Amino acid sequence: MDRPLSSNRYDSYGPGGGGGGGGRGGGRYRNHRGRGRYRSHHQPYRNDRSRGPRNRGNRVGSGISQEEAMMKSIYSFVSRVGEFKNIPEQGPDALRPVEAVTAKNVMDLTATLCSNDQTEQLLAYDEPKQPDGIPSMSTDVAWDPFSANLPGQKERDEFGKLVTVLVACVGGLPLQTPCYAALSLAIHEKVKTTRWSGFMERCISCALQHIAKDLDAVLLEGKGICDCVCRLKLLLRYLAILARMNIVKAFDEGEPSNDSKLTLVEFVCSIVTAASNAYNANPKSSAAAILIHLVLSTVPYIASFTPAAVLDEKIMQPIESFLSSYRSTFIPGRGRDAILTGKTVEEDFDDDESDEEDDDDGEEDEAAAAKQVCDSLQDLTRALKKALPSMDKFRFCLWKDSPWNGLVQSPPPEASVDGTDSAPQPITFSGEPIYLQFTRPCRALQFLVQGEGDFQLQCFHVDGVIFGRLPIFGHPHDPDNVDDDDEMDEAVTKNENLMAYINNFNLVDRGLIFEALRDCLLSHQPFVTKAGLQQGGAKHVAEEMLSIKHVLSDSVSSKGLEFAIIETIFGLIAQASDLTPLRRTYLARVLLELVRLMPGELSPALAIGMTNLFNDYLPSLSPAARESLCSWFAFHLANTDYQWPSAFWTFWSSKMTPDKFSCRGEFLIQTIAALGENSTSTKSIVEDCLPKESPLVDYILGKSAAPLVPVPQDSPIANLGRDVNSRVWESAEEAAAIFEALCANEASDTVAAWVDYSSDDMNQYWWRTCIASRVIFDPVRTEGQRCISNFDKVRNPVEDSMDDQEQTAENVFEALKDSVSRYSDLLKGVIAKDSETLSKHFNGERGQRDLEVCGEVYVLTQVDSLGGFSRGLVEACIELLVQHDTVSCMAVVHWMLGAANVKGSTAPPISRWWTIGCLSARLSVAKTLEEGKSQMGVDTDASKKVEIATAARDRLLEMAKWIIPRIESLIDALTASGDAKKVKGEKLNMALQTRELLTFYRKMFCKEIQDADLMAMDQVETLLEVFDACDSTVTNIVSKIK
Repeated sequence: MDRPLSSNRYDSYGPGGGGGGGGRGGGRYRNHRGRGRYRSHHQPYRNDRSRGPRNRGNRVGSGISQEEAMMKSIYSFVSRVGEFKNIPEQGPDALRPVEAVTAKNVMDLTATLCSNDQTEQLLAYDEPKQPDGIPSMSTDVAWDPFSANLPGQKERDEFGKLVTVLVACVGGLPLQTPCYAALSLAIHEKVKTTRWSGFMERCISCALQHIAKDLDAVLLEGKGICDCVCRLKLLLRYLAILARMNIVKAFDEGEPSNDSKLTLVEFVCSIVTAASNAYNANPKSSAAAILIHLVLSTVPYIASFTPAAVLDEKIMQPIESFLSSYRSTFIPGRGRDAILTGKTVEEDFDDDESDEEDDDDGEEDEAAAAKQVCDSLQDLTRALKKALPSMDKFRFCLWKDSPWNGLVQSPPPEASVDGTDSAPQPITFSGEPIYLQFTRPCRALQFLVQGEGDFQLQCFHVDGVIFGRLPIFGHPHDPDNVDDDDEMDEAVTKNENLMAYINNFNLVDRGLIFEALRDCLLSHQPFVTKAGLQQGGAKHVAEEMLSIKHVLSDSVSSKGLEFAIIETIFGLIAQASDLTPLRRTYLARVLLELVRLMPGELSPALAIGMTNLFNDYLPSLSPAARESLCSWFAFHLANTDYQWPSAFWTFWSSKMTPDKFSCRGEFLIQTIAALGENSTSTKSIVEDCLPKESPLVDYILGKSAAPLVPVPQDSPIANLGRDVNSRVWESAEEAAAIFEALCANEASDTVAAWVDYSSDDMNQYWWRTCIASRVIFDPVRTEGQRCISNFDKVRNPVEDSMDDQEQTAENVFEALKDSVSRYSDLLKGVIAKDSETLSKHFNGERGQRDLEVCGEVYVLTQVDSLGGFSRGLVEACIELLVQHDTVSCMAVVHWMLGAANVKGSTAPPISRWWTIGCLSARLSVAKTLEEGKSQMGVDTDASKKVEIATAARDRLLEMAKWIIPRIESLIDALTASGDAKKVKGEKLNMALQTRELLTFYRKMFCKEIQDADLMAMDQVETLLEVFDACDSTVTNIVSKIK
């Protein structure tokens, strides 16, 4: 079982759910091999559960109907037919080996499906009825073949069981589209003389129906964008391949066909028109980019039969026109989703170059950034411009695989002449090419192409559709560039596979392979059924990705493909978050399985990738990308028994710069801290992972937080603290009784005589809060002592010691959950009482609420000092405090950026303040929505829902408007502190984190509002326009840092 190492706290059930590691805070969680995040719960990592047909059936006696059992059985057969297994090295002269094997599998399956007593049940269908009008929009989009639900009964009746399963497989298995085109042809010709003829027509109608549903869901509802677009891409590919087989009408030389019947090229052109009209209707919508992405993904499959003039004039030129005004969200340093900063956050290893070169860029950088290829849409466009009009010379050949050319059938009896049977005949389509005709209208296309209807576009993001680029292995070798060889690093020449990747995989091959790899990751994600069973697994996804070698031409080997895989996954990890469709933990597990399946190839590629990343990319990566890659690396090390060359650690740690901010140093520190937090034993990290005397050992318990200010043992506060501790943890007294004791005149008078308000010791100002907070969070102190004790035993082992065993963790989180739940009112009460006392001391000059926020900040400071050894435990405590209304989200924001205390003094931002900011924003929105929903009834009108959403937005805006000036003041303080060159990296990092925090605000808010179904996405975007000014301010801050 993999160790559940993840910094993604939202791959969890929340504080109320079980699960997590068995280390710092997880006594009962020791069934996992890691310490988790005290509350993170991951699905069991089961290698024996693979996606696809294996282990998909229900168990005997589960009570499923006979029809459902049949559907699962059909799917098991159909989904396996295109698997790349037992592929020989050579095939028939006319076919590639994979085409020959696929053709044989198709013929065998066709014979099985069409030659038994269940054939009628598989093919039976009802005659479709044309709708009287436009149907109401349905959220029931195309059936996902990997979901727990079967195709709807209505769909089965309309097209037949076999058709619905086949089309579902088309939409869910990205590397098998040519196989399913061949299977459709074979079954069509097999049953054409029976009462179930017209099989191909029904397949095409079913595919078009799903295309219409998915387009409406994406464009007019903004729901399921990632899944729907992935299916749309594969269904369009299926139709394009059928057109190449002359089954679908590909192109008419004459006048365009009528609106109800389209050739495939006309259909693709209509999508291009829809994209242009969508952009003109609402430039802020992502509809145009999504539609262009669909067209570009289909172009390789239609290029062979589309006239070059039509392809250029009707498709590529409009796309290039759109891209001329397209602003990628991944533009380095400017885009909201940028992986690269556009600036180097720290100096290079040599540290000799000045910043003058960066200062002179000016407007040239802005223009260059707009033209830079920084996402998958631009990358695919560039690749196709180089590839068209002929793509035969490129290695990626999924678009031209033709397994149907290997289909043969026995001749009919009348073909026998003179008693000698004629040779088997190839199977070809016997009918006339079929025009595309929607049996149910696609309202999105009717609206965008023909202007029918009155709709608002509802898609405003491209997450899971368009991805950023991170070319860690550089550009392909250009034989026309005589200087290209001189630019290669010496390390490159030492690895033959990397040389093969650079020399043999050009821009077109890379673009198409990257796209196919991402399709595999999206289509084969594991999921949990309603019955609680996990379907699919990382191992199966890894096998699918490795099978991409079978869609490369045989003229050159697949040597070097592993570098394409590493480059793709590294790029996806860098942009992964808890809001993206491809989660970091999922990608990490897939990469782990890839290394296990092909250790000889993937391990060296991974090492080279990490070398390039550390040397060349870390200083230019966005803070979020660095953190994501850091969490992945810690996961990978923990699940490979720390198998990483010690020479790497020695070299890397030598590049840490203690006297100034260092991206590389932060990366190493966070990696080691994540390992320490999620490992059952720090000893294994010291002895098995890091080299001897490594300076990184000091960071196994993380970066030190501000130390806890001690209370003198003979002081009245200490005496009261011991009494309250006994009442809470031994007598379990009620919160009200303890509050009365702390507020009694006797206690107040005793402490008042000791308190010195001229002191800087905040424990005296907040003495009641100090006692209550330290008692309530005493389990954190105990756990910290345990971790430090264990660490000291490892760092300073004593020979022949009988006490060299590490202490076992107690169930810290459960104790915290219970104590905060029982005594949150006590903590709120003492904060209010101390604030009242301080207000009198300040003669009313400080407002009560202002002082209460200071008290809440004080509580958070105590928690951070107590739990500084574990960021996960601190974040869990924050969430508990916010959930019980003990601490406000605004107080969390003040604390994370070192806001002024009651004395007016400030502190530097806490380590990883950006992640705390994301946590506070999520908690704020969730709390506001929960409060709003509690006031909603069954018939709540739209205005009330808008009011709730607006309230949630306003709380985010309040935090943003406080954060930005605070960040500006912190940057100014750094500028005034000394050497500008030393603080440049820290200032830029702080500004970039602020921008990423605002981006998180937007994305998280959109997701939460959509999940709550409070308002349409175009209304959400209107609500978020108030953040535009904040974005502009932060962009200006970034641009001014030099």
